[in-house]
Amino acid sequence: MLCALLGGASLGGCDADTKDDETASKSDDDDDGGRERAVEDDADFGPTVTITGGQLRAGSRCHDVPRIRPNELRWEPVSLGAFEIDKYPYPNDPGTVAKLNVSWADAKRLCKERGKRLCTEMEWERACKGDANTTYLWGDAFAKKRCPGQKDHMIGQRADCKTSSGVSDMLGIALEWTASDWERGTPTGDKVVRGARAEKVSWLSARCTHSRKRDPNATFDNVGFRCCSGEPNAARVVMTQRRATTITKDAGVDADVVVALMKGLPSDHRRVPGAVVTFDRVYRWHPVANEEMVVARWQGRPKDGDPWYEIAVFKLCGERGWLAAKMRGPVAHIGNPKVGTNARKLSFDVKTDRRSDTVKLSYWHGTVKLIQPAWVKKGNQLKVKGDTRLRFPKLKVKK
Repeated sequence: MLCALLGGASLGGCDADTKDDETASKSDDDDDGGRERAVEDDADFGPTVTITGGQLRAGSRCHDVPRIRPNELRWEPVSLGAFEIDKYPYPNDPGTVAKLNVSWADAKRLCKERGKRLCTEMEWERACKGDANTTYLWGDAFAKKRCPGQKDHMIGQRADCKTSSGVSDMLGIALEWTASDWERGTPTGDKVVRGARAEKVSWLSARCTHSRKRDPNATFDNVGFRCCSGEPNAARVVMTQRRATTITKDAGVDADVVVALMKGLPSDHRRVPGAVVTFDRVYRWHPVANEEMVVARWQGRPKDGDPWYEIAVFKLCGERGWLAAKMRGPVAHIGNPKVGTNARKLSFDVKTDRRSDTVKLSYWHGTVKLIQPAWVKKGNQLKVKGDTRLRFPKLKVKK
């Protein structure tokens, strides 16, 4: 079960993928339409930003790429009250170096000495995403130059590395301690850190929902913190790690599933002149906890002659299949999926005429890499030269 808890009460429907959110997000260059919240300057402890109460869409959408499904909620709506957050990491003073190598308890104490507290991870995500609930603190598209890693950990040196409300340096200075326990799976006693370290601001780590766990008793040269104030929000991330059988085959091919998957294919595979196209086999692939990909065998059946096939991989979200990978073109035969010791990898034996080889699939945070034989030609049809059935030499028995 995937849940966000409010004061210990589970949010309804937190165990199912939500429908695709079609709300348009702002571009990288938008400034939130002039609705930037007031930044107040505390004479002793630096500038703060008021984050108004509102709805956070916690985690990542069903079809978002990349995503870390074992760690992230599925775009759950969570109502949060208003709070204050320091504009910069501690000591919240532009032109100084962020305080690193500090344990969780010491970070909590230093905030308390200022009459503040550590931010919860949900508050941190809310401040990062803003009212538009963007993937990154600037918008929905990754922009490498917006928050390059500040390897000297100096605060306030990157003018563009800020949210629409003015919270700065949430990425690329250091990971940041939060007040929250790591409750994804079996409790470990670890605490949640958010953000991206200076050495690695990437497509994956720069997302506002990105989280990691750290031992609260240890110190790290790439973990700092920032302070919040106001009544802490009670919402938590609590997730059961559901690990299903690596690959299962649907007993039959549901017509609604075929329609949903067809929506994800390129147009030349949805209709092929002179042939009927469909999916004749559907498999459910569970490469990591809380994740399911659909692996389907696409079939083209001409009026005369033998059918041809391709392997395609989708993320099925409601009534739409989002294509993750597909073969370059069709082959004459595709075998059943093969699974080794690594659930993130699958393979299929393929054959056309006298050529045979293997198609390999590997999963990485919502993406699928497909490696196929060089002889597979690009296209949506296949003309088979002759009988392609597997034949084995007859054994001669000596009398």
